Amino acid sequence: MKVNNNGQYVLERLAITQDYFTVYTANANRIDLFDIEEAKIIVTFYTTAKGFIDTLNAWDKCIEKYDNMVLESMMNKTFNEHEVNERINNILGDVPVQYAVILEHQTLIFGQLEAVKSILQKRVKQFF
Repeated sequence: MKVNNNGQYVLERLAITQDYFTVYTANANRIDLFDIEEAKIIVTFYTTAKGFIDTLNAWDKCIEKYDNMVLESMMNKTFNEHEVNERINNILGDVPVQYAVILEHQTLIFGQLEAVKSILQKRVKQFF
């Protein structure tokens, strides 16, 4: 947030999104090249990772709502810390619990990633 030349508050925000799963989606019809257990590991990893990124995007929307709320209260000169905190809790919910869930998913994804890397390394060695 910054103040422009007219003394008005403005939000500076840059959000970049993309489809991180294009390669997976485009090649999903080749999953049968892996045995059943390997395919389960790969699909589980991509599904979990996609859910994790969707969760982070949802949190980004909550942060955007928070930024807009703060900007609105500053522009209207009605900044009331108690009211703002109450609105934050309504927007974000129980932040420590949500943060713990995000960390748990992150740990799960990194474990699954190692399993996928192992499968792919084994496959590469078969061909080269």
